[in-house]
Amino acid sequence: YTGSAGWMYNVGIEQILGFNKYADKILFDPSIPADWREYKIRYRYNETIYNITVKNPNGVNRGVKRIVVDSIESEGNVLQLVNDAREHNVDVIMG
Repeated sequence: YTGSAGWMYNVGIEQILGFNKYADKILFDPSIPADWREYKIRYRYNETIYNITVKNPNGVNRGVKRIVVDSIESEGNVLQLVNDAREHNVDVIMG
Protein backbone atom coordinates (compact mmCIF):
# COMPACT_ATOMS: atom_id res chain seq x y z
CA TYR A 1 0.00 0.00 0.00
CA THR A 2 2.95 2.39 -0.16
CA GLY A 3 1.67 4.12 -3.31
CA SER A 4 -2.00 4.38 -2.34
CA ALA A 5 -1.68 7.82 -0.69
CA GLY A 6 -0.14 9.24 -3.85
CA TRP A 7 -2.88 7.77 -6.01
CA MET A 8 -5.59 9.13 -3.70
CA TYR A 9 -4.01 12.59 -3.91
CA ASN A 10 -3.88 12.36 -7.69
CA VAL A 11 -7.47 11.23 -8.05
CA GLY A 12 -8.96 13.55 -5.42
CA ILE A 13 -7.05 16.78 -5.89
CA GLU A 14 -6.03 16.64 -9.54
CA GLN A 15 -8.65 14.53 -11.32
CA ILE A 16 -11.84 15.41 -9.38
CA LEU A 17 -11.19 18.90 -7.98
CA GLY A 18 -9.11 19.79 -11.04
CA PHE A 19 -6.26 21.47 -9.15
CA ASN A 20 -3.14 20.96 -11.29
CA LYS A 21 0.00 22.91 -10.38
CA TYR A 22 2.74 23.48 -12.93
CA ALA A 23 5.68 25.59 -11.68
CA ASP A 24 4.13 29.02 -10.98
CA LYS A 25 0.69 28.30 -12.48
CA ILE A 26 -2.44 26.42 -11.47
CA LEU A 27 -4.55 24.89 -14.21
CA PHE A 28 -8.15 24.33 -13.11
CA ASP A 29 -10.00 21.48 -14.82
CA PRO A 30 -12.61 20.16 -12.36
CA SER A 31 -14.64 17.06 -13.10
CA ILE A 32 -17.26 17.08 -10.37
CA PRO A 33 -20.83 15.87 -9.88
CA ALA A 34 -23.29 18.42 -11.29
CA ASP A 35 -24.97 18.89 -7.90
CA TRP A 36 -21.75 20.20 -6.29
CA ARG A 37 -22.36 23.95 -6.20
CA GLU A 38 -19.10 25.04 -4.56
CA TYR A 39 -15.90 23.89 -2.90
CA LYS A 40 -12.93 25.67 -1.37
CA ILE A 41 -9.17 25.17 -1.37
CA ARG A 42 -6.69 27.12 0.74
CA TYR A 43 -3.32 26.97 -0.97
CA ARG A 44 0.03 28.35 0.16
CA TYR A 45 2.57 29.35 -2.47
CA ASN A 46 5.80 30.25 -0.65
CA GLU A 47 4.76 33.19 1.59
CA THR A 48 1.48 33.85 -0.23
CA ILE A 49 -1.96 32.40 0.62
CA TYR A 50 -4.61 31.77 -2.02
CA ASN A 51 -8.21 31.31 -0.82
CA ILE A 52 -9.77 29.56 -3.80
CA THR A 53 -13.51 29.06 -4.21
CA VAL A 54 -14.70 27.01 -7.16
CA LYS A 55 -18.30 27.94 -7.98
CA ASN A 56 -20.65 25.88 -10.10
CA PRO A 57 -23.75 28.09 -10.49
CA ASN A 58 -25.21 26.23 -13.49
CA GLY A 59 -24.65 22.68 -12.23
CA VAL A 60 -22.19 21.55 -14.90
CA ASN A 61 -19.72 18.66 -14.65
CA ARG A 62 -16.72 20.28 -16.35
CA GLY A 63 -15.36 23.50 -17.75
CA VAL A 64 -14.11 26.80 -16.37
CA LYS A 65 -15.56 30.01 -17.77
CA ARG A 66 -13.44 32.55 -15.89
CA ILE A 67 -11.23 33.23 -12.89
CA VAL A 68 -11.56 36.29 -10.66
CA VAL A 69 -8.53 37.20 -8.54
CA ASP A 70 -9.04 39.99 -6.01
CA SER A 71 -11.97 41.34 -8.09
CA ILE A 72 -9.97 41.28 -11.36
CA GLU A 73 -11.53 38.98 -13.93
CA SER A 74 -9.75 36.96 -16.59
CA GLU A 75 -10.88 34.43 -19.18
CA GLY A 76 -9.77 30.83 -19.12
CA ASN A 77 -8.70 28.33 -16.50
CA VAL A 78 -5.10 29.24 -15.59
CA LEU A 79 -4.08 31.14 -12.46
CA GLN A 80 -0.65 32.79 -12.48
CA LEU A 81 0.85 32.51 -8.99
CA VAL A 82 2.86 35.36 -7.48
CA ASN A 83 4.86 35.29 -4.26
CA ASP A 84 4.03 38.70 -2.79
CA ALA A 85 3.44 37.59 0.84
CA ARG A 86 -0.20 38.68 0.66
CA GLU A 87 -3.49 36.82 0.88
CA HIS A 88 -5.52 36.58 -2.34
CA ASN A 89 -9.16 35.62 -2.93
CA VAL A 90 -9.77 33.61 -6.07
CA ASP A 91 -13.16 32.67 -7.55
CA VAL A 92 -13.11 30.01 -10.25
CA ILE A 93 -16.44 30.09 -12.10
CA MET A 94 -17.41 26.92 -13.90
CA GLY A 95 -19.54 26.99 -17.00
